[in-house]
Amino acid sequence: MGSQLVNLIHTVAWSEYQRRHNAAPGAGVFAIGAQTGMGMTQNNIVTKVEQIPGSSPAAFRVQDDITITITFDSNTSWVQDWVMARSPQFQNDMLNHEQGHYNLVGLLARDCFIELMQLKSQQFRTRHAAQAAIAAIWRRYTGKAQPVQDLYDDVQQTHHGANAASQRQWDGFIRTAFTQARASGETAPDGATYKVEILSVLTQAGLSV
Repeated sequence: MGSQLVNLIHTVAWSEYQRRHNAAPGAGVFAIGAQTGMGMTQNNIVTKVEQIPGSSPAAFRVQDDITITITFDSNTSWVQDWVMARSPQFQNDMLNHEQGHYNLVGLLARDCFIELMQLKSQQFRTRHAAQAAIAAIWRRYTGKAQPVQDLYDDVQQTHHGANAASQRQWDGFIRTAFTQARASGETAPDGATYKVEILSVLTQAGLSV
């Protein structure tokens, strides 16, 4: 089948969220109105190593059989009833913030996938060396997922979407990572230009994760 990145593009909808029934916050009181549960999974990628036929001494390469999937978890995604009683604009703004959570994880998964695909052109002296290279890339990106989410929600950043100006900035970071080509001009096998890494976008904005 070949390697694949699954569910990079997904538009979240309130119908996917569980409803919670807590009372609405009082005037001037901040409360978190929604949470999005998502992550990235893989198909036991450290096993995707093969010996290069005819190599002597033996050399190994990464197989073209890696699947990275971005997952939306409706069981851990929820929205408060009071959100649904607010104006359509309020609901749309909050849903946009939650979409940002999904997109940030999706972009990390995409960048992880691209880096893993670059291993396919390399030769390794041992199976373990190839497996270690795969595992290191996976750990690096998955290890950034929660810190990026926390930074996005931080009171000095979007404050869970309550800071409209900061939300617009983060929307811009995400848009840049989806649309701006890498300065290196690297392209995928199908000729599509690789887009700039989300972590690079954040770093350039002075945000360290």
